[in-house]
Amino acid sequence: MGKHDAKQPKLHFEQKRSTRLGELEQGSQAAEGRDLTAEDQGEDLRTLMLEMRSSLRNIDTKLDNLTSQLDSVKAQVSTHETRLDTLEAHQSECHEFQI
Repeated sequence: MGKHDAKQPKLHFEQKRSTRLGELEQGSQAAEGRDLTAEDQGEDLRTLMLEMRSSLRNIDTKLDNLTSQLDSVKAQVSTHETRLDTLEAHQSECHEFQI
């Protein structure tokens, strides 16, 4: 019986050790899962940032095009205003000439 009693604490220690190792392993796997999730989230964030940069470049290009078109329209308006002023001056001259 003495030998059996001596083995009992060792068996109990081994069980506790095994349980603790299992807990550590599960914790490690859970931590790895969180790391992968964080890594995946980081990758998703990087992808989103790249997409946003691309969208911003597209918006910037469209804005440049619209600005160019606006400048062109302003130039056309200026030309038409000048022509209108010239026509009004001629009309005034013609009106005076008729009188």
